[in-house]
Amino acid sequence: MSKKKRKSRSSQPNLPQETIDRAEARASHRPVEKKPAPPPAEEGEKPATPQAQPAGAKPAVNLAQEYRYVVQDLQRIGVLAAAMLVVLALLKLLAG
Repeated sequence: MSKKKRKSRSSQPNLPQETIDRAEARASHRPVEKKPAPPPAEEGEKPATPQAQPAGAKPAVNLAQEYRYVVQDLQRIGVLAAAMLVVLALLKLLAG
């Protein structure tokens, strides 16, 4: 059997530069520079066409909507843990 080779790690993080800049700004307590929003279209005007995203760019994701099941699961776990604690306390009282 041949020895497995480890994949060499790059010294650069696999993140977009915008994300790195935002993290550095938050770490140094600087205000994050946001790009200004385009002005709203007036009646009769066509809305501006969206800018082409660079290759490999992902659309914005609403994390609250994407991971709402996690909150529900955590609530269920909390209820089950509380119920088990009550059952243990009752068993302790009954067993003496």
